[in-house]
Amino acid sequence: MFPLYYILRNVIETKFRFGISVVFPQQGNKAFVGSSASRKKYSLYTPFFFEGNNQASRLLSKKAHICGGWCLLSPCVSRSSRHSPSSASGVSSFQNAGRLAPPPGEQDSFDYPWDKSSLKSMPIDLKQLKKLDAYASKVDVKDSIETLVNTLLQKAHGDLEKVRAIWIWICHHIEYSKAEKSYEPADVFRLRKSICAGYAALFQKMCRYKEFYFLTHPALFINNHFPDDHKWQLLNPTLTLQQFGDNMQYRTKFYSLGLLAASPGTSVFETDNGKATVFIESCSPTFFQSTLNGVNDCCLTTLQRNGMKLEVYPQKRGTHCLNIYAKASRRENYSHVLEYSLKCGSVHKRICLPTVLIQPVGPSWHSEKKGILRALPCHPIIHTDDGRCVVTFTQSKNLDFFVTLDSDTSSVLDATRRRHIWKTCRGNQVELKIHLPHAGDFALSIWAKKISDPVSYDCALSYLVSCSNTFVRWPVFPKNFTNWEDGFELVAPLVGILPSSCMAQFKLKLPGVAEASVQCGEIHPLSLSQEGFWEGACHTSGVSKVIVRVSKNDDNIFWPLLEYKVESQQMSN
Repeated sequence: MFPLYYILRNVIETKFRFGISVVFPQQGNKAFVGSSASRKKYSLYTPFFFEGNNQASRLLSKKAHICGGWCLLSPCVSRSSRHSPSSASGVSSFQNAGRLAPPPGEQDSFDYPWDKSSLKSMPIDLKQLKKLDAYASKVDVKDSIETLVNTLLQKAHGDLEKVRAIWIWICHHIEYSKAEKSYEPADVFRLRKSICAGYAALFQKMCRYKEFYFLTHPALFINNHFPDDHKWQLLNPTLTLQQFGDNMQYRTKFYSLGLLAASPGTSVFETDNGKATVFIESCSPTFFQSTLNGVNDCCLTTLQRNGMKLEVYPQKRGTHCLNIYAKASRRENYSHVLEYSLKCGSVHKRICLPTVLIQPVGPSWHSEKKGILRALPCHPIIHTDDGRCVVTFTQSKNLDFFVTLDSDTSSVLDATRRRHIWKTCRGNQVELKIHLPHAGDFALSIWAKKISDPVSYDCALSYLVSCSNTFVRWPVFPKNFTNWEDGFELVAPLVGILPSSCMAQFKLKLPGVAEASVQCGEIHPLSLSQEGFWEGACHTSGVSKVIVRVSKNDDNIFWPLLEYKVESQQMSN
């Protein structure tokens, strides 16, 4: 029987010009739809295909708009890889079960056009599958994909029947709908509707449950299984019971989620000056979540393209339980993958993570996916001695975003804290200036969504901004009105509270503005310099506020842009 394991190992989902979705192993370079051109490639043909010759398959063909009523899932294996060490465990098994197509010109038992010898690519008696088909088509499980798979496979024997049961269920329960754009398996399962890619994604997901235990590599199996007879470890050299106990015991989900390794590799380790660091390597982008003694207040997660970095700052000395969870997509539930025992001898004095800090922290593939590109700084923690810092990034097209500054200990109102952030946009380049109201640890969050997207904003990027200088007391930036546009730039003054009885110098870049002035008791026009800045000054004596105004059409109608408060004479003295 053809091993399903190798079909689904390291699968990639690809859309083809016929409007169907095909999955194939990463080991190969191509997946082919059955055409005379594609048959000239070196391909390994498998018995897992959709063929429009019975009621169920015709239903799938109708729903999935499969051209000609069929498609062939065909993992390609290059001839140069047939004898390579990396292919020894996978390709040879393919050759045992399937068939490597001969070079062009040699006899091929699957010649095109069809030789009319059989409707199937392998001998099969569909009559023997009638009871299984009837059972699979009537299974109605809605609580989870895993429960559905376990229920379906109760009547299936062997890989072919397992695949058949899953395929029959999808044929009868998933409706083709162009209105459903998501092809995440969880969404397809919940809505019972999807586009063609959703069929393939759900099929793949249903076939992967408990895949870890099929032909598992002995070096992985030893992580949580220790045989009484050491020879059945199938390892050279074998591990002792002491080594087995000291090593990290990975959960089975660790590998089924595509995770490869973790550091430290022991289940017990210690902090270094109040800080512990864990690295996990993965074969694809993965979401992670961590808890220390059941809460995540002390964990700082940074996503990387092939894994993650976790920094842990216990707030008490002693032994702590560190658990790490992972999932492949945002719509899935987290699965427990690792558990550590963390010994802490001292508490880190400079870092206390705010509970309002949203994970993951720092730039990553996740923030890029949300439209925040090439963000700087790269590190998730921004240390500032003077209470000031700058964050820059490139925003993707049609992105709408806003920024918040939060703290567990600040008495400053939320609306006021937002005025400690100043945003400047130059085309798609964004600069955020942050002036902290006081010392402490703050969560800087950038919330974003596509302008056309009706859903609410998601946190696309967050930073921890830390300042230990107790003398820091930065005032707010000036209040900006709705007439302040992206592309406008404020050079001076940046502080929103001006001293009284002093000369305030103004410098702004205001593209598209016909006139600009400052209202400070009297009207003080600003002049446009050769460098493109509107510049001027006013004296703040005898006023409580100063307003920057603009006119766009030379119609003598001015609109407010910025508002500054002026300190009272008593405060200035």
